Amino acid sequence: MTFFYILLFALLGLLLRLQNISPYKFYPDAYQNLIVAQNILNYGNVFGFLGEEGMFYPYFFMWTRPFYPLLIDIFNLITGDFLVSAHAVSVLSGVLSIPA
Repeated sequence: MTFFYILLFALLGLLLRLQNISPYKFYPDAYQNLIVAQNILNYGNVFGFLGEEGMFYPYFFMWTRPFYPLLIDIFNLITGDFLVSAHAVSVLSGVLSIPA
């Protein structure tokens, strides 16, 4: 019976997350995860350049474990689009955190 309630809340959370997906990106750290994900994909490192001759970014690495940008990269291999990948990782991690 407990499994049923967890599944019910997870499905409810999934429906609410899907209903509230917004095309607007106002989250202050959302672009940083995407930049780090692109740096890992392009340079094999969390540090990289913004553009062809751009500045080195990020100046310091605040994450000790870049799991979230790596998940975006894994989903990017499937979807081919960083924004779709970021949305998918956000929705799935939000739903998977409900039972926790």
